[in-house]
Amino acid sequence: MPFKANIDGITVISVDMSDEEWGALKKAVRSKEVTIWIPCCGNLGYPRTSKLGVKHFVHKKGHKCNNWRVDSLEHIQIKAVIYSTCKEEGWNTYVEYRFNDCIADVLATNGERKIVFEVQLNARQ
Repeated sequence: MPFKANIDGITVISVDMSDEEWGALKKAVRSKEVTIWIPCCGNLGYPRTSKLGVKHFVHKKGHKCNNWRVDSLEHIQIKAVIYSTCKEEGWNTYVEYRFNDCIADVLATNGERKIVFEVQLNARQ
């Protein structure tokens, strides 16, 4: 479930939006004032809030994406915490950062330092 989308040519990060902005975006999408494009594949999407309260984008029904995997609720919550924490600590922070053939969950840079975060959860306990 991506945090990043393009809206009217502008890249938007869902977890950076206030609840008021998020609500206004949902309303604008419902009324067809704006169109959301998911950058991983260029397909249409819409805003959604997970059961854990994490704002994210999803692909519209019928718009398949071969470049994206379905993330668990825990995965998107952890990704949101990493992204927010890095930003709060003053790092330049990017979600779903594409490099070579990979997409990192979070990339954080601070001067010459770069850290890539990839969240992996094991379902077996």
